[in-house]
Amino acid sequence: MTVFSLLWTFWNYDRMPEKLPMHYTWDGVVTDWADKSYRTVLLFPFIQLFMLGLFVFINIIIARSKQQMDPANPEESIKQNIIFRRRWSLFIIISGTMMVLLFTLPQVSFVYPIDPFISFIITMVVVGVIVIGAGVLSIVTGQGGSRVNVTNRKTGEIMNRDDDRYWKLGVFYFNPDDPAVWVEKRFGSGWTNNFARPTSWIFLILILLIPILIAVFAS
Repeated sequence: MTVFSLLWTFWNYDRMPEKLPMHYTWDGVVTDWADKSYRTVLLFPFIQLFMLGLFVFINIIIARSKQQMDPANPEESIKQNIIFRRRWSLFIIISGTMMVLLFTLPQVSFVYPIDPFISFIITMVVVGVIVIGAGVLSIVTGQGGSRVNVTNRKTGEIMNRDDDRYWKLGVFYFNPDDPAVWVEKRFGSGWTNNFARPTSWIFLILILLIPILIAVFAS
């Protein structure tokens, strides 16, 4: 989809108007215009590229983060964690695809006008599906798959972990002796950084820096 968006932009560049609508009001009135240039028309494909890289990176985190195991039930804990990772990986693939596809709408609208209200509805539906899906997945799966019943034992129990001293302020994992760059969050569902590893800071800086560069490129 990202490649298609890039190719479609070059193929239809001459068909795009000299003034491109960039922002609409609720009733469809254009409030912001931009002069046509390759830098302007490539803004949304570049955003798609960034999102594509971000979602791939999140899947890498899911694959390579440290697997937390309950020493009291190691085999069950491993099975739960595998299911936990696979479900979230699939969710990232689906939601990432929806987001990348969503950003093809502004690009197409440069040549084929799309009703702003329809675009707004589509955007809200996509965002709603992703937010609700993440909430349902968190509730059903639990952190580390703690709510996935792989045996007849009661699920949803608190995992037995002895790492309180490494969680600063309760939410920031800082363990210089742990080679893992990413670990499961202590609360909620998902992953976080091991802030004692320089590599994790490099990735954080890159994730923050790239959107700024895209914005500067488009300005």
